[in-house]
Amino acid sequence: MSVSPNTEPFMEDGWNRAVRAAGIDPARVHLLPVPGVAVRGFNQAACYPPGIGLVDDPEDLVHGPMLVEANLPEHRKKHRIAIYEDVNPDDPIGVATMAAKLRHELRHAEQRDACGEELFSLDELAGQLVSWKAGGLPCGGSLYHLKPIEVDANAASAMFLRESYADDVEAILKGENGVLARSNTAPGDLLDLPAKTVAFMFGFREVAEDPVRCSSGLSFVQRLRLISPRWGELWAAMAVSGQGAQS
Repeated sequence: MSVSPNTEPFMEDGWNRAVRAAGIDPARVHLLPVPGVAVRGFNQAACYPPGIGLVDDPEDLVHGPMLVEANLPEHRKKHRIAIYEDVNPDDPIGVATMAAKLRHELRHAEQRDACGEELFSLDELAGQLVSWKAGGLPCGGSLYHLKPIEVDANAASAMFLRESYADDVEAILKGENGVLARSNTAPGDLLDLPAKTVAFMFGFREVAEDPVRCSSGLSFVQRLRLISPRWGELWAAMAVSGQGAQS
């Protein structure tokens, strides 16, 4: 297993369990424990794609020695998972939550392996729609968790918790990280995620197609076509289908 040299044993154990549950090659992922404590409403963990050099972004998790480590040649080629390390090893709920976050981020690595950057370009558009729809409103962030890649990753973490930390599931469900355990079913086919993401965005069609929001000069369907023509075609097909149903 590839982990930062200063990883605490309890975190390494949770990481090992999560990697085994994902069925991912341990040599293709690397764990980066970040000094500090997770803050509600901000990123608590992250998955960085292989081959990308990370920069010192004040809004990101990885800084200083962790940033240097993330960019080492032997790690740069891996999916790098960062998570805050300030977890009490004597708190079973905290430990289980930490492990569930690791499983969630590893699912994002699986998503990228299966679907490539095309999926994450679509997800970026979906995030923009969510922001336009409810950004800045109380509990507006709940829409973020309905994006298909998040529903998928949370289903993976929920199944993992039930398999590896069954005694802690109920407590996690009642807490601020309940979304990590809130699925009765396993995640679906990874290859369905791009189409699911386009369908999710179509639920906000009136927002997406609002001409006031086309600051780039491109319509929303044109932006989809830049990612891949097939997603513009899918959008157009759903629009036609909806018109047929109304008539």
